[in-house]
Amino acid sequence: MIKVGGGSNKTVRSHRVTRACAVIGIGVVLFGAAANAQQPIEFEVASIKPLSGFVNARGNASGPRITLSGYALQGLIMEAYQVESWQVSGGPPWRDTDPFEIIAEAPGDTSPTPAQVREMLRQLLQKRFRLKVHRMTQEGGIYALILAKNGPKLKKSTAGDFGYSVGEVRGA
Repeated sequence: MIKVGGGSNKTVRSHRVTRACAVIGIGVVLFGAAANAQQPIEFEVASIKPLSGFVNARGNASGPRITLSGYALQGLIMEAYQVESWQVSGGPPWRDTDPFEIIAEAPGDTSPTPAQVREMLRQLLQKRFRLKVHRMTQEGGIYALILAKNGPKLKKSTAGDFGYSVGEVRGA
């Protein structure tokens, strides 16, 4: 238990939490699925082009053709590995900002399943971006704020505190 403030009755309890993280790097991929004897599926052909400026991320599948446009490296990793942004660490500084357009052809004549697209995207990231994934468990603290005996000392904010109210659109 940790005391907050000088001699106050307010206390904070510390707990431990576990989370999974993906780490980006240069080199070979090392993760549990690599031990699988089954050959991973890959795009037959793929074109990756950087885009300039802000572009809304979107994806489209038409038969075996897959188009992903406006995704930065971070978004591609999140899609391929089904993780949240806080679960990805490391990598180049442009991983969140520089969008790409990927046009790829899946093997066969039909549309691949979402799971197959994710697998092919993982293979593409490993080969073209030299993505290295290391799955790990990381411990961190979680704190609970406990009220003092005399109750909270915080005052409720009003809309005037921020200069606008909820739902108001500025510059319209």
